[in-house]
Amino acid sequence: MWLALTDGTRTGVTGLLATAAGSPVTEPVDDLDGGRADVVVDFALDGTWYRIRLSSGNADRLRTSLAPYVDAGRHRPDRPGPGSPRTADRLRDHNLEVRRWARVRGYVVSSRGRLPDAVVRAYYAGEGPRESG
Repeated sequence: MWLALTDGTRTGVTGLLATAAGSPVTEPVDDLDGGRADVVVDFALDGTWYRIRLSSGNADRLRTSLAPYVDAGRHRPDRPGPGSPRTADRLRDHNLEVRRWARVRGYVVSSRGRLPDAVVRAYYAGEGPRESG
């Protein structure tokens, strides 16, 4: 008997009971058929990313079935969407720059949290650095 775990692995129930002194032995589960997974495959469709654990055979079948579409399609470089790490990094860097700018000019701003509207308005009203391009 196997017990499926929320992280996609499975372990034998007897293995759980027999390993009180150590960690249970787990193995990844194929999300398609419940067998043993060998690989994790990431793919996107219609702007939504998916991750699936598959056996080598199921991964090969997925790749083979998508091959005509991949061959006919055009590669698109990754573009970060809202909330992506690159977007978050740019926002954080921008907010740090506004905070530095405000402190030099005598504004009182906290090191974290929302920037005061008056500071943001002043920054964009021409007092802050202008972006080139």
